[in-house]
Amino acid sequence: MPCIFCRKNDDLTDEHVFPAVLGGNLVVKAGSCTAHNLECGKYEQGFATETRVLRHILDVSDRYGVTPSAPAEVTVGGDSVGPLPAQIKAGGELVLHDYVANIQLTNDKTVREGFFVSEEAAQRFIERARARGERTTEIQPPKDYLILPTSTQTLGFVFSVEARRMVAKIALATIAYRYGTQYACEPQFDTLRRFVFGPPESILVAVFANKDFENSQIRTPQQHSVVGYLSAEMKKGWALVTLFGGISYVMQIAENFQESASRNFSIYYDAASKTEIQPIVLYSERALVDRVLSQKTKLESSSALDEQWFPIVARYCVAKGVEMSRIASQQ
Repeated sequence: MPCIFCRKNDDLTDEHVFPAVLGGNLVVKAGSCTAHNLECGKYEQGFATETRVLRHILDVSDRYGVTPSAPAEVTVGGDSVGPLPAQIKAGGELVLHDYVANIQLTNDKTVREGFFVSEEAAQRFIERARARGERTTEIQPPKDYLILPTSTQTLGFVFSVEARRMVAKIALATIAYRYGTQYACEPQFDTLRRFVFGPPESILVAVFANKDFENSQIRTPQQHSVVGYLSAEMKKGWALVTLFGGISYVMQIAENFQESASRNFSIYYDAASKTEIQPIVLYSERALVDRVLSQKTKLESSSALDEQWFPIVARYCVAKGVEMSRIASQQ
């Protein structure tokens, strides 16, 4: 049972199809050597960091059952105090943090303002200021105030080199999950292996948006999927990887497919329940790949991707009572 990345047969460990930090628990047994498993983990963790707010909103936990807290900004009493740094825990608990800012006045003087969660922290700030000879004024927070926590998730992470490496690894791990590690190690998938660990210019993985693909099934932002087609007629193969319901990538996974019969494969996975699912899909794997490879597809467009993905997340948030607004695309 060789490593799907380097074909070595020693020091093997399980390889997740979808990263565990994104809620994945499907594994290829003894699928990768420890060194390559750790290397994959580095860029998967970077992707996880960039999607911390998203995973918090969607309640997607890691392998330890931990859902990340979300960084937030809090305004107290309208605009009188803030924005203040805070965190929203998985259960909805809001945790405020001490905050100190330098405020530039119109007379070119600077004052420091602080907001403190505890009386002890406030007193320490006052004592240190007075020890420096500074004059201090204590202001009590308003008795009636409104706390409005906000968090922001942008799409920049989707287009990173790390994200493209990760989805290429997902495609290769899916092949191993469906057909075994020996099959995934065949030379016809060497191009895909280069996407995972090769130089950035070799990573031919494209972000896409396509209406037919989007409307081919009912989607939720807690779903990940892989759709693949290996063509005996064209001697090539492609994979479509989708994360969080609508963040989609297309890549050519085989340049010299030599089998006499074509292969279709797919995995649909729910990151919340951590189970494979079987949604009703309107098209076959081949038909989906054909549609994505058509002129109707928009590649590398953040605005098109936002148009594809935002409604999926919005429907979820409305159902959960999460208030959200849209940030205008820069592309």
